[in-house]
Amino acid sequence: MNNRFTTVMRLASLSCLISLFASKAIAAAPEAPILTVSTESLQLSISWTAVADAQAYTLYYAPAPYTGPETIGNVSMLIETSLSAQLQLGDSYLVAVAAYNADGEGEASNVETFTISADDVSETFSLSSAAIANGELLEAYKCEAKVDNIEASIPLSWSNVPEATTSLIITMHHYPNPADETLENGYLKANSYLSLWGIDPLLSEIGYAEADQGNWYIGSNKDSTAISYTSPCSPTAGSHDYVLTLYALAESPASLPNMDSIEISYAQLIEAITTVEVIATAVIEFADVNE
Repeated sequence: MNNRFTTVMRLASLSCLISLFASKAIAAAPEAPILTVSTESLQLSISWTAVADAQAYTLYYAPAPYTGPETIGNVSMLIETSLSAQLQLGDSYLVAVAAYNADGEGEASNVETFTISADDVSETFSLSSAAIANGELLEAYKCEAKVDNIEASIPLSWSNVPEATTSLIITMHHYPNPADETLENGYLKANSYLSLWGIDPLLSEIGYAEADQGNWYIGSNKDSTAISYTSPCSPTAGSHDYVLTLYALAESPASLPNMDSIEISYAQLIEAITTVEVIATAVIEFADVNE
């Protein structure tokens, strides 16, 4: 099991597995514990009720889907009634616990099945910005002045990066014509406001005006005239929609240069991302609202 479980909880309908565990029970042995689990991001917490007269507990596990008794493993938990473990994408196991004493092992607990998928990770992998409140870009972060043709970028922070991530990419884009988003290759018509790649997964934030200063790579501004972030600065009244996306990747796309490049924008990053495994994404949709 390598101390790895999953995040989706449900009672396993595998009576054969329960029967196998239960067949070891002896009349004078302890009663069956009640098994429960909880998860936060990739972290699993599993616990069970203490049983009277129990001297120790055994945790049983088997890969899911269950294929036979030869796949069942076990871990002696001594007198512990809980266990925490780090999850990984794709892990899937059945688990149960039994108490034992000098008279033998008692009935097995309920059997639980856990699976962690990319969708589960995405729910906890999150991106935020102090520049955005209630879905709108704050006035202080609009129409940033250019200094040496560079604009100050909005602050960004994120949490719960999946364990298997080796590289992060950040994009920010806007569709001048919203209908283009539905086209098959609509991303080619999007304006690119921020393009970052080669970000260390151990990082958790990029401060205000720091998009062009870190140990990562940055692409072109919206007009492809400089290597820089572009701040939203809509000249017309109304609400203009933008999307920030953080990608957790299993590897860095080989097509991207290991240097800043004015040749890289949103479209090039999207094409590069399609060549590698995307473990999870975190998205912020916000608006630049002008009265």
